[in-house]
Amino acid sequence: MKKIEIKSRFDGSILVSGEYESIKDCLVKNRGSNLSGAYLRGCDLSGADLRGCDLSGSDLRSAYLRGCDLWGAYLRGCDLRGCDLWGAYLRGCDLSGSDLRSAY
Repeated sequence: MKKIEIKSRFDGSILVSGEYESIKDCLVKNRGSNLSGAYLRGCDLSGADLRGCDLSGSDLRSAYLRGCDLWGAYLRGCDLRGCDLWGAYLRGCDLSGSDLRSAY
């Protein structure tokens, strides 16, 4: 276990903090929390169950979301440039205003 803090990309405030196995573990265990604006650039979230998660406005550039379950997730205005979305389940996911350039 290690101490993990997920901070806002806008003002640096701490959105979630605690002892977790990984950032993926932290996000899954805090799925109902408001994580909008989270700074998660380059994170390995492959296979994570993030159904209905509010990550609006988050920085997910170059994040590894392969096989991630994002059903109904709120990703409005996210920066997803260079993100690996191969096999991700995106049904009902709100991607309005998100930057998906070079995402695959």
